[in-house]
Amino acid sequence: MKKFVGILFLFVLTLGLQALDVNGDQSGTWDLATSPYNVTGDITIPENSLLEIEAGVEVLFTGDYQITALGRIIAEGTEDSLIAFKASNDVTDITHQGVRLEYEGDEANSFDYCFFKNAENGINSINSPVNITNSHFTYNDEAIHIFAIGNNNPPTVHIEENLIENSVKSGILIAESSNVMIINNEITANGTGPQFRGAIQVSIQTTGMPVTPTITENNIHNNHYQGITCVDMFSSNGINAQIFDNIIAENYTGVYFYNCSGTLYDNQIINNHIEGDMNSGAGIMCYGGGATPYIAGNLISGNYGGIYLTVGAQPVIGAPEMNHPYAYGLNTIQDNIDVNGDNNSVILNNINSSINILAKNNYWGTEVTSEIDQTIYDSNDNPSLGTVVYDPIASENEGYTLSVNITSEITEQVSYSLRIRDLNSMEMTDYHLDSIEQSYEIVFENPITFTIIGYYELDGQYYFGHCYYGPFDEQTIISLNDDNQNEEISLNFNAEPREKVFMTYENIEINGNDVTPILKDEFFTEEVKQLVYENDNNELMLVGYQKYGPNGWETVTLEQEYLYLKNDAYSGESFANHQVVFIDGQYTLYSNSCEVLGSYTKDINGQEILVKVIRKILDSPWDMTTTALIEYSGDISPLSVNPRVTEFSDFYASIDTITESLDDDKLLNLQDNTEISYQTENHLLHPTNLRLLGDLFVWNPCSHDIIEIDTHTFTGYSIVWSYENSPSMLYYHDLGLNDTEYAIYDLDLELGGINFWVVGRYSEGNFTDPTNTIHVDLISDNVNDIAPIAQLEGNYPNPFNPQTSIAYNQPNPGYVSIIIYNVKGQKVKTLVDEVKEGGNHTVIWNGKDDNNNNVSSGIYLYKMKSGKYSSSKKMILLK
Repeated sequence: MKKFVGILFLFVLTLGLQALDVNGDQSGTWDLATSPYNVTGDITIPENSLLEIEAGVEVLFTGDYQITALGRIIAEGTEDSLIAFKASNDVTDITHQGVRLEYEGDEANSFDYCFFKNAENGINSINSPVNITNSHFTYNDEAIHIFAIGNNNPPTVHIEENLIENSVKSGILIAESSNVMIINNEITANGTGPQFRGAIQVSIQTTGMPVTPTITENNIHNNHYQGITCVDMFSSNGINAQIFDNIIAENYTGVYFYNCSGTLYDNQIINNHIEGDMNSGAGIMCYGGGATPYIAGNLISGNYGGIYLTVGAQPVIGAPEMNHPYAYGLNTIQDNIDVNGDNNSVILNNINSSINILAKNNYWGTEVTSEIDQTIYDSNDNPSLGTVVYDPIASENEGYTLSVNITSEITEQVSYSLRIRDLNSMEMTDYHLDSIEQSYEIVFENPITFTIIGYYELDGQYYFGHCYYGPFDEQTIISLNDDNQNEEISLNFNAEPREKVFMTYENIEINGNDVTPILKDEFFTEEVKQLVYENDNNELMLVGYQKYGPNGWETVTLEQEYLYLKNDAYSGESFANHQVVFIDGQYTLYSNSCEVLGSYTKDINGQEILVKVIRKILDSPWDMTTTALIEYSGDISPLSVNPRVTEFSDFYASIDTITESLDDDKLLNLQDNTEISYQTENHLLHPTNLRLLGDLFVWNPCSHDIIEIDTHTFTGYSIVWSYENSPSMLYYHDLGLNDTEYAIYDLDLELGGINFWVVGRYSEGNFTDPTNTIHVDLISDNVNDIAPIAQLEGNYPNPFNPQTSIAYNQPNPGYVSIIIYNVKGQKVKTLVDEVKEGGNHTVIWNGKDDNNNNVSSGIYLYKMKSGKYSSSKKMILLK
């Protein structure tokens, strides 16, 4: 063994101190043994630095000071051991400036199980990503301030499961940021000062900036002023907050839209008023000509006034004919009775007589129109006002029913499902069938226009293309509405899948020439089909696509044509594939570059078929590049896909040209010992992806073409480690040029916690950048007692559709959490939340959220927590 001391800057602390005074530049770790930390001056976390704060630490501000993070802060306590940021004396006054985040990198700051008190801003995020969870904010001027003014790409801010109370102004202020998720918080008793501020306040200051935060599943109650306020003082038409599934109760006003839009649906907006104060009490208040939110599915009851509209406000309270996903009405607006005993469902004030307020398809507590009129103040009471149009009235609890009679030709024991696509929202919902022996009923609360298909699951695989209602290429549209509340259909699951479809359409003029487009489709995609035609060079050219909507297929042509897929591309060395995908309500065109790696013959259904192996570089519309290896035959469709290879470095690192012997371990469908020649395009400048598999360290090597860089000579790799009790002492073991693995028991190790990493080594004594670090707890001299921490291995396949398997390791029994997030940091699905036995585990994600709804195509993050271990990775859902 070789040993050397690295050049490290150590802060040696005198033992036995009860507290530590801190100011100026800070980084490293604030540990519990040294707590409390007395902030005696402004603190800065420098750029490219990290400050970690251990559970139970107290950060006590002795004056009007601020912690400014140009680098990152990780403050993660526990339920029983919070991290406190507060004044040094026990007061409720505002005495310090709090924590200001200015780091603008990709990794998020983290505050978990923290306590914030006495701050001007408990947390003030200035264009900085942050996760704020399980924390308590009390007696601050503002608890959380999110600032992203003028930023077209604001960072992700995730605020979940916090208690936010007793703020002088707002509990949460969002200044022009769309990338904010506020979920499952209790927000109460805020607005103790003289200003009218929402407990959650959304504001805008830049014309044209979109401000679309998501506010859901919160309990917003007993605040001194508004529960939620969306205010646009500049008439910029940018605010469009998504507010749903909240309880908004016993505030001065429930929700206030000042000159802005938004969607407000499925909330309980109840008992909002100050007892005896007739100036209070609106469940929903809309002010200004720009106040045009969609209000649907809410319970609006017990307020002094249900919905109060003034100065030209024109929300949509119900208008099913608008064909908008949140114009369906179905609000329950009843028993909003003020101190005088008047029942006020909708009140108009300063609304021009030419304006009709659409409030159709709602519940009013009665179906007698004269009784409903008594609760509405509009043109019937004052001719200068507009009119509330509330007819037709929603019928109580009727719903819309689809009865499906199902038969099947499939003989295996399978699990059947139905998939319905709402043609208004283009969202899909899956219904899993308990039995195929009887008819199946689906009841919809609202009118719906949709298509329906079936699919089945066998041995963990999903099979589509086996059941369609109506012609395969032009599915039958079903509409359930007040004129057709019940529909009965029959569906048959076919034993064989639908074959590929090639259809021609009417001629389209391309570059001055009439061409006949061909519709290529392997099965009904439910979203988009690609229109191509064959040109004189025997190439398929993409000229447009068809999208499916309420009126059936609609053809969209592109401004120019694109090479779609060359018919005989496999005789060449490279080709391009252009695709159209449906992402977040829009159709996006993107291309994939493909390179032929080699070929071989393979027995397919009794025939010897020439198969070529293609490396496909996926330049996706999500700004993410991945690599897949695909086997192609002489057809233009892949026979099989190996999505195990999601990163270039996961597969190989090579010299410029190499002949590799690939077997089933690396490419699932290749015959044994097939040789393929390929060119590298990516160069790995340092080793990557260090893992501990059993007792074996493995890593991805550097590209060999970095061996000669200037005068340096690359000689191999070094495993480097340090012990937790003496981190400044580094140990290393040298390995050769071609080594990519090493057994941990071959190292002479001492007991205790150990951190390992790998570097590349040059003969001149220089090193490459290191790999990631692996932490191991060595608890005895017996190699079998190596106790690594948990590890998130990854998901397969990736990209995926419709499901993917996430592998992880839990060496010892313990609590494990695995949660799916979208790119906005919004929680999508909790996959694991329990104590797991030690060992290797997998969990399946089927592309559904916590409400069992299908999610859209895109990038998703999955994060694992287990003890001290936390890791996240990316995956792509492609539909």
